[in-house]
Amino acid sequence: MESICNMFKIKLSVIIVNYKVRDLLAQTIRSVTAADGFENCEIIVVDNNSQDGSKELIEAEFKFVKYIESDKNLGFGKACNVGAAKAEGEFILMLNPDTIISKNTLSFGIDYLEKHKNVGILGPKILNQDGSFQYQCRRSFPTPLNAFAYMSGLSKIFAKNKTFGQYNLSYIPVDEECNPDAVSGACFFISKEIFLQTGGFDEQFFMYGEDLDLCAKVKSAGFEVKYSPQTQIIHFKGRSSVQQKMKSRVNFYNAMILFSQKYKNSYGSFFPNWLLSLVIRLIGGLNILSLTLKNSPVFFADLICANAFIPPAAYIHSVVFHTEFTYFAQTEYVLYSHFILTVIFLAGLYITKHYGSPKPKIAVTQRVASLSVLLIFAVYYALHQEIGYSRIIVFSSAILSAVSLVFWRSLISPLSKFYKKYFTGYGDVVLLAQEPYLSALTKKLQAQNNTKIIANIEARDLDGIKTKFHGVNSLIIGSKENWYPTIIKLLSEKKLKGVSIFWLPPESKAEENCELKSFMGN
Repeated sequence: MESICNMFKIKLSVIIVNYKVRDLLAQTIRSVTAADGFENCEIIVVDNNSQDGSKELIEAEFKFVKYIESDKNLGFGKACNVGAAKAEGEFILMLNPDTIISKNTLSFGIDYLEKHKNVGILGPKILNQDGSFQYQCRRSFPTPLNAFAYMSGLSKIFAKNKTFGQYNLSYIPVDEECNPDAVSGACFFISKEIFLQTGGFDEQFFMYGEDLDLCAKVKSAGFEVKYSPQTQIIHFKGRSSVQQKMKSRVNFYNAMILFSQKYKNSYGSFFPNWLLSLVIRLIGGLNILSLTLKNSPVFFADLICANAFIPPAAYIHSVVFHTEFTYFAQTEYVLYSHFILTVIFLAGLYITKHYGSPKPKIAVTQRVASLSVLLIFAVYYALHQEIGYSRIIVFSSAILSAVSLVFWRSLISPLSKFYKKYFTGYGDVVLLAQEPYLSALTKKLQAQNNTKIIANIEARDLDGIKTKFHGVNSLIIGSKENWYPTIIKLLSEKKLKGVSIFWLPPESKAEENCELKSFMGN
């Protein structure tokens, strides 16, 4: 592969910023090497200190890739700038490591920019894993009006209305070429000259917003930003823990504040910076709260454990010591106690990644609970007696809370295994597989509950695929064939709503380790 690349003049530099997605990175590189025009391309991977085996993968399988390793996480924009500085191509393709491109993506992008010198940035049609359109791949710059329509849900209710559908341009057909304000940073073409002329990515944006900013600079320089559905890619958004999603949301809203301050005169209308920042923070806070409510029943169980024992402890104290039951009489002090126990217990669990995935071992939970109790003791001894609730009540309830937290947390793993064994499965499955994967996959799936194989299709048989998906729950892929163009074409033509896509990594030994890995679902 290396000798082939060196025989041709490099027209396009494909820059991929990688962070802890080794397997997805391999798939992205394979799809690039399978695309038309790759002989005129180079691939540059900038690794943001992944330490997940990505370097070893590149050295073993993709020696032709220019691998740039950072000793820290530079952020997306800065890492892209590092890659661009090493690029030899006339054009640059910024590509996420969780994407798969079509067979014509490289050749189309090069040809389009060569023929349209007025176009500064070109973005393709981007699909989700189920074939649905990813509206973020063409959008307007955020303004107070379109941001309100988007955040309030009016843009979904009145999607075809030009006023309310302005942010995601939902009133424009997805298969119509157009000039949006911005395209997605997950995949876009730009000439190296224009990228350098406009200063590249603004490194103030650590993650999110840098694509909006670059598009704004390119448009200000007199070039067009173009969306074209003539080539399409799949973008597999990662499965993240609630904790990671919260961090991403915080980064997103901080980026929106930075963008609004930077371009206030252009897109912020007459609203002052402090008001725009306040509104964005309020919306962000509500969004993060909704994420917590939606995705973390474990959080609420912890919340109950942290607070449940103050009332019974107060009642038992009144019976044993023949005193007044003061739980409802001393409301202000009781609320202080609930607040302190909640903050200390839940902060400890959050810091030790109990809301991440995988969950820490129960020994970690025991240490967190014990340290939380000691900290509660220390805080209450520091408080003046007049502003603190009865110490013996708080201490006893804290100990009971710690015990209940450890007990309930110890049940998560066995309950999860029980649920997965008897109540989950792949449902009705279509296999896109061939030997040696087919036998191993079939054996593994037959051992799963609530799983039924209804069809096996050759990777090249697109017509067969299109007729087999009525009522299907899962598509499982296990093939060494170049199936990327087939799958992208399938997803673009037949929307597989509700179908989960799984794959068997081509480098694995199906006979020994038939592991199903999700293609990064919801």
